[in-house]
Amino acid sequence: VMKMDSLSFPEAVRAVATKAGIALPKREFSSPEEARIYGEAAGLRRQLLDIHEAATQYFQAQLKSAEAARAREYLSGRGVTPETVKTFRIGYAPDDFNAMRDALSPHFNEETLRASGLFSAKDQADGAPGPMYTMYARFRRRITFPIANEGGKVIAFTARALDTTDD
Repeated sequence: VMKMDSLSFPEAVRAVATKAGIALPKREFSSPEEARIYGEAAGLRRQLLDIHEAATQYFQAQLKSAEAARAREYLSGRGVTPETVKTFRIGYAPDDFNAMRDALSPHFNEETLRASGLFSAKDQADGAPGPMYTMYARFRRRITFPIANEGGKVIAFTARALDTTDD
């Protein structure tokens, strides 16, 4: 479960217990520092699940755009039905470096955006990460496929590049 769902050991134990209907005792921490560290890691994991869900919805909406006509034609030509698109939450990443970042940044902090894997970033000359505006969408002009864990939560994406030649 840890490997398949990209979970820490405690998260995997909770997932299995929930699935099996087993109640777990509340976790007790040996120090406030331990509680803070554990809370921060769990908070980032929740934020990553949230940003991946938001990105899935963004990509789904983009598949309905005029720019995605070629993507819809490609899917149709491969026998992918609208029902399949809906079931698997297939989407489209537009040919834009900044649109998704601009759509998600009001809802997620820079740490979450960087950790999500959805963006690439140019580092400054000293190797330190630059300001948020240097982040750009990793997926562009691609059909997107969200990857979900056993619980149905989106944890990653894969994508199919479309032919880059113009009509």
